Amino acid sequence: MANPQKENGHTEIAHEILEALAQTPLSDYESRFIFILFRKTYGYHKKIDGISPSQICEGTKMLKFHEWRVRKRLIERRIVTQIGNQIGINKDYSQWKDRKGVTYLGIEVTQIGNQKL
Repeated sequence: MANPQKENGHTEIAHEILEALAQTPLSDYESRFIFILFRKTYGYHKKIDGISPSQICEGTKMLKFHEWRVRKRLIERRIVTQIGNQIGINKDYSQWKDRKGVTYLGIEVTQIGNQKL
């Protein structure tokens, strides 16, 4: 029987970020990726860290191909930020984009480049 205890480790996440995530449409794989990313960063009191694809795969039970695809999509949506080989959650949720590339939690966007939405 599982018996998790806060004393054995926990991850502190701001309520504001959790509320923004609750309003953000995410696929199953995107959610799993974000959960393990919080665990590997905020769980060690870091905002960004060099987390390898194999660590994400191990923590989420995803195949490497899916991990690569989900990582790329979350970076494009600006939910995840990557600097060099380090990744983390973008805390500025007003920059997050939906699956079509439109910012929806911050300022409404009516045009991306030359393309009208």
